[in-house]
Amino acid sequence: AVLTGTMDDEHDLIVLDCSPLSLGIETAGGVMTKLIPRGTTVPCQKSEIFTTYADNQPGVLIQVYEGERQLTKDNNMLGKFELMGIPPAPRGV
Repeated sequence: AVLTGTMDDEHDLIVLDCSPLSLGIETAGGVMTKLIPRGTTVPCQKSEIFTTYADNQPGVLIQVYEGERQLTKDNNMLGKFELMGIPPAPRGV
């Protein structure tokens, strides 16, 4: 209606931007852990606590993906970064 000019001036219009695909990170075994579901309005903020996979792990590689599949190999990688300086501790801490 907006593009064709047939919309009345009496109606308010709100345009929201949303994520077309779910966003998540790769966890053990190449699994896609979704943090932001598809259709979430952006900008947004989500948080989740993750633990280490091995004893005395000094760092982790965070790989960010978009997609709806359960395995990251079937989704699109958006980027990655390394988180270093994790204090020595048993896995799962």
